[in-house]
Amino acid sequence: MQCTKGKCPKAFHVSCAQDNSAVLFEVVKEVEKEVILTNSTAATSICRDPAESAPSGRDDQVLKVVKKLEVQILCTQHNPVCSIRFDIKGDN
Repeated sequence: MQCTKGKCPKAFHVSCAQDNSAVLFEVVKEVEKEVILTNSTAATSICRDPAESAPSGRDDQVLKVVKKLEVQILCTQHNPVCSIRFDIKGDN
C-alpha cells in the first residue's frame, strides 16, 4: 500500500503500515459494489453501486457484492503527528 498524500512514493506492506505507530493508517469508509452479469449469453460483467438500479429493459443478474475498505495511509513525512513530534524535538 502506498502513502495517499499526493504522489508520495513511500509504500508499505499492509501489516507493516498497521503495526507502525509512526504511520497513520485510517479506514475512511467501506464501499460496496455489485458484480452483475449483464447478458446471460455472454461472459461480461460490470460493477455497480448497490444503491443504483438496473437500467430499464435489462435483465441483470447480481453475481456477488464486493466490499472494499478505502484507507488513508500517511508515511512519517506526511503524518501530522510525526511532524509535530519532530518540531518539538527540534525546538530543544
